[in-house]
Amino acid sequence: MRRTKRGGKRRPEIGETLVRTEKGLRDGLRTEGMIVGDLDTVIETLSKLNFEGTFEGSEAVNASIEDARDVTVDTFHEEDRDMGVKHGERDAYRGELDDHAAKDESDLGSVSDAVSRVDTRETLAKLNDTKNRVLEDLKFLRDTTESAAAKSSEIAGIQDDYRRQVMAKGGRK
Repeated sequence: MRRTKRGGKRRPEIGETLVRTEKGLRDGLRTEGMIVGDLDTVIETLSKLNFEGTFEGSEAVNASIEDARDVTVDTFHEEDRDMGVKHGERDAYRGELDDHAAKDESDLGSVSDAVSRVDTRETLAKLNDTKNRVLEDLKFLRDTTESAAAKSSEIAGIQDDYRRQVMAKGGRK
């Protein structure tokens, strides 16, 4: 009479997926940080140029350094869009985990209802064991999604700071 559904995710798989998606976000964040550093270098270089050669030479140098700034800003925005996709994938996965937690909550309600209706001590003990297992699974899912949300929020905060820096340095959206 054993009834099981096989649609649930395994805990190691959940952990691996969240570690992999966090690594992808942190790698993207590191890339964005490098791009912001490159933009700083280009802007610093621009401020140090004298532009006192020929008119044509000065115009060519100015246009070239402006192009360097523009391509750096464009590269940042491309990476930022990629990061948006990565955040979206991670958020969707967290949503799936929230759905699993909601199903655990429903199961908890069903088991709790059964506990209130049984009379035999042995059955009550087994149902309480079942209830504890559901609570354990629910705690795992909630703790995991809360931790993932906190890490995503931390990364998003740093990413927002990078965006502000790029915009303040003449980056267009």
